[in-house]
Amino acid sequence: MRAAVVPLVLRRPRRVGEDALHRSGPDDQPADITPAVHANEVPERSAPLFEGQHKAVYVVDEHGRYLIAKSGGTEAEVSVTEDAVSWFARHAAEAGERARRGETSPLEVHMYRQRMDLPTLAQATGFWRWQVRRHLRPAGFARLSARTLARYAEALGLSLTQLQSLD
Repeated sequence: MRAAVVPLVLRRPRRVGEDALHRSGPDDQPADITPAVHANEVPERSAPLFEGQHKAVYVVDEHGRYLIAKSGGTEAEVSVTEDAVSWFARHAAEAGERARRGETSPLEVHMYRQRMDLPTLAQATGFWRWQVRRHLRPAGFARLSARTLARYAEALGLSLTQLQSLD
């Protein structure tokens, strides 16, 4: 018995007019259709946080064709990103003070400087979260092997000497 071959049909997303937003879908459920962004409506704001980089967004030109345009992000995206960066900076400064007092390891400082949290660092290194938590303690960090330190250094983009210092 032969398996049925189902052809793959790729369809271009259809352009939706304003009137389609008010139509109902199957089973009288509201249609989940959002209007396309037009080429002249792309946010052009350039935030200093993005250092001149842009992201690609899909827009519709005057002929209904989909194009890729550069965008500096919306006000909401910029605000959320700035909040996240300030959160990491604040936690890195607090961790630096605790590390100078001997309450935590330099690993925690570098983790926050590289904009990572504990689950992200655990995933990047392949360690369990409880292991990373143990390595954040000064005594646990001091007992780490060169191989384990190398895994942390690679995940954080640092050299071994940078990882072991607070500078």
